[in-house]
Amino acid sequence: MVARTTMVAMTQDERGRLELIVPRADELMASTDQSPDQVPAHIRHWRREWLKSCAAVTGFFLVVLTISVLSLRSGSALAGWVAAYWPYLLAACLLLGMVHASVNAWTFARQWRAIKRSTLGAFQIDARAGVVREERHALRDCRAVHEPEQGGRIYLLRTEDSRCLVVFDSQSFDLAQSGGDPAQSPLRPAREAILRWAPVSGILLNLEFRGPIFPHGPAERVSGSLPDWACHGRIWELDWGEVERLLSKG
Repeated sequence: MVARTTMVAMTQDERGRLELIVPRADELMASTDQSPDQVPAHIRHWRREWLKSCAAVTGFFLVVLTISVLSLRSGSALAGWVAAYWPYLLAACLLLGMVHASVNAWTFARQWRAIKRSTLGAFQIDARAGVVREERHALRDCRAVHEPEQGGRIYLLRTEDSRCLVVFDSQSFDLAQSGGDPAQSPLRPAREAILRWAPVSGILLNLEFRGPIFPHGPAERVSGSLPDWACHGRIWELDWGEVERLLSKG
């Protein structure tokens, strides 16, 4: 389990990170306050998709109408009625296509507003509350793993209850992508990890190591599944015994 979890005041640096998100959130939230029959500004560029949808549905009804007309016997009363009202039938096909495309766009706009209100609103709540959830982990061991696809370093850290805390060294990934040595990243895991989370949105705002530093050596290469970026700052599903067995196979 986590050694200690407390709610503490947000630092200026952490507030600054949230404020990089909140102004954009405010802009997007404002765009959702339009009336339901208006298309929000951020999807106006989708007019081409609206035209495609309208054309597809209109074309479908035109094909159905054409097949129906061709199947009618010449000289029948229905055939005469179709001939008389042919322009109106063509207009009806176009109208149905426009209605279908518009309903789709309106439905999507409503869904988009609901999603943004639920997700972006969390950032605003965190920024206004001004507190973070602080986790402190006491660590017993550290293993550096080489990420094979991008070349960065992943740190697997043994907690007091022998679970595995995962930390991705983002600077080592940047070095690997630019042709540098990932081992030159300044991140040095130590005996205590302090993680500070935005409590509502769940964003990791800060990660700090304190205490004696673990030995810094080359990253181990592992043949097997590794945690992904979603695990950064979180406990992996493997306990430490399984982690060591995984590393021994590398």
